[in-house]
Amino acid sequence: MVTFCKILAFVGVITCLNNVLLVAEHITCPVPLCSCTKHSANCSNHGDNLTYIPEIPKSTRKLTFIGNWLPNITTETFTTIKNLPIEELTLQNNSISFISEDAFEVLPYLKRLNLGSNKIPLNVLKSAFHGLRNSKLKVLFLPYMDLPDLPTDMFLNLQKCPLYEIQMYFNQFKALNGLVFRPLRKLRYLHVPNNYIKTVDFTGLEHVEMISLRWNYQETVPKFCNSSNISMLPYLKILDLGHNVFQKFKKSDFPGTCLPNLRSLSLGSNIIRAVEDNTFSDLRKLKRLSLTWMRTNNLVFSTNAFNITSLEKLYIGNHMTFDQSEQNIKGFFKNCPNLKVLDMTKIRLTYLTSQQIYTLFRPLTKLVKLVLQSTALLHLPKNLFQTMPFLENVNLKNCLVNGWHEDTFKNVTSLNTLYLDHNKITSINKTSFPPKFLNSFEKLSLKVNPFTCTCDIYWFRQWLKDKTKAPKLIGFPHDFNCYSPSEWNGRYLVDYDPSYEVCHPISPYIILGISIAAAFVVLVLAIGLLYKYRWHIKYYIYLMRSRKGYQRISGEDNFRYDAFVAYHAKDRIWVISELLPHLENQEKFKLCLHDRDFEVGELIVDNIVQKIQMSRKVILILSNNFAKSRWCQFETMMAQNRLIEEGGSVLLLVMLEDLKSRNISNSLHVLLKSTTFIEWKNDGPGKELFWKRLTTCVRS
Repeated sequence: MVTFCKILAFVGVITCLNNVLLVAEHITCPVPLCSCTKHSANCSNHGDNLTYIPEIPKSTRKLTFIGNWLPNITTETFTTIKNLPIEELTLQNNSISFISEDAFEVLPYLKRLNLGSNKIPLNVLKSAFHGLRNSKLKVLFLPYMDLPDLPTDMFLNLQKCPLYEIQMYFNQFKALNGLVFRPLRKLRYLHVPNNYIKTVDFTGLEHVEMISLRWNYQETVPKFCNSSNISMLPYLKILDLGHNVFQKFKKSDFPGTCLPNLRSLSLGSNIIRAVEDNTFSDLRKLKRLSLTWMRTNNLVFSTNAFNITSLEKLYIGNHMTFDQSEQNIKGFFKNCPNLKVLDMTKIRLTYLTSQQIYTLFRPLTKLVKLVLQSTALLHLPKNLFQTMPFLENVNLKNCLVNGWHEDTFKNVTSLNTLYLDHNKITSINKTSFPPKFLNSFEKLSLKVNPFTCTCDIYWFRQWLKDKTKAPKLIGFPHDFNCYSPSEWNGRYLVDYDPSYEVCHPISPYIILGISIAAAFVVLVLAIGLLYKYRWHIKYYIYLMRSRKGYQRISGEDNFRYDAFVAYHAKDRIWVISELLPHLENQEKFKLCLHDRDFEVGELIVDNIVQKIQMSRKVILILSNNFAKSRWCQFETMMAQNRLIEEGGSVLLLVMLEDLKSRNISNSLHVLLKSTTFIEWKNDGPGKELFWKRLTTCVRS
């Protein structure tokens, strides 16, 4: 039991110690003097209220100490952090005027040091580097220190450091002497912009890969080769000479042998008035060239100014008018076929026709990004982008564009970013962009355009309701306003939401078309029905004409014929060879045959009706041909009507052959069931009986 209690007590003590340590670790950040994260501490902007470096967490690797009061720095200054793994130290704007020679020795892990905005005497600063002689320093910041031109032994104490980058902008340098940096064999990046440098000597910078001399006072391009024509910058890849006072560039300024590895050249914001032919053509590895915002109003690019086949990025945005001859337009980009990025911001293309614009950009088949911002392009040529299969990003901001052909962006399959804001676009419809772009774009800017909030924009307004598309539309909804009609001026486009019925009323032309179509259908149906039932109709017409029925006129002589014979033309041989000889020649009956007795010039239907009225009997010669014939059916109906009106034996049926059931109409079927028929027999006794019965019926 005692042992168990001891164990519990020991565990309790350990737990308490851990909690104390955790609490201690948590509270070591000296709030409110500092703010801390896992590996950084920021103790800034306390002025003369903070004159020392407070204790900070032991895990701190980055200390930012800006805007305090630390005039003298010695090893004691870093007492609170000397055992910490500090890799990055910023001591900017602390009114430092003295640093002891051994001050930085207590920071062996230091990799980045910023002493900017402190007025440290040059000899004190050089001496302070002694404490960094064995450090791991890689990056040194010395901006805003009013440093004069440096002595050649300035960085001698840092020659063993892996120092690869120095930034010394906003100082008082009037000359750049490369020998100052010769001890720094690892130096690769040298930034000395915003000084007063007029003369440059690159001797001693053989290993440097990047130099920025921007915002200085150089009037002539410095020499890149020594007197023996050997390159002083054989490994230089990036050179920035922008915003100096160069007034002219010529081909001899940039010899390829002196800049054999140059990849990027920035020359913008100088006082250049003309860029001559082949100025940069000797730079065989140049991929990026910037000639933006020259401080002149009449900049001119010669036709072959960009004769650089290796060039991939070209920035020539300037306040100028592009007014070249037809031949110059054709050859302007001809010699940089590998261009991937082109920026022509502010270069006015107003005076170029659509065809000239197409011709100008035609050689750029590998273009990925095209910036034509503020070029007053007005209208986009229909085929402008068709020859750019890799085009991904197009910037047409502020170009006064008010519309484009529906094929302008067609087949530009790689396009994913498009800026069309600040133009004169009033409406977007279904054909403005191809469906593939609308379904896959990453960025689309249409903001600040004078949209017309009428039904012309109905499709676009419905498209904006897509929750997957609208969020990718830059500036939506607050930068999308209506400009017309007047009642919507200034209101958000998102507030305009008309119904489908309002924007899609039935057009009078549609109503007229539907009416005409309906009338046509009715007419076709009517004609079809009239044609199909023409015989029935004719029958009923004649039936209406003769509502009083057939009235037998007293006296036999009032009938012109003894019998009207209705037969099909294909049964004519039987009528002529059998029926006619027996009834007319032998029995002396007068028969009415349509082949012989119909009046010439009369309508057939009139002949049928009149001849049936003139006949005492009606004989129907029934056969399959008769049953299928429309005229024969009409004669049957007229005879059937005569039978209904007069009754008796006025109608005689002669069955010439067996009728197939599919040929028997409803009226004929009724007639066969209600009227006795005489069946033709071709044998001797049968034929004799047939004629006897038929003769008796006709005579009765």
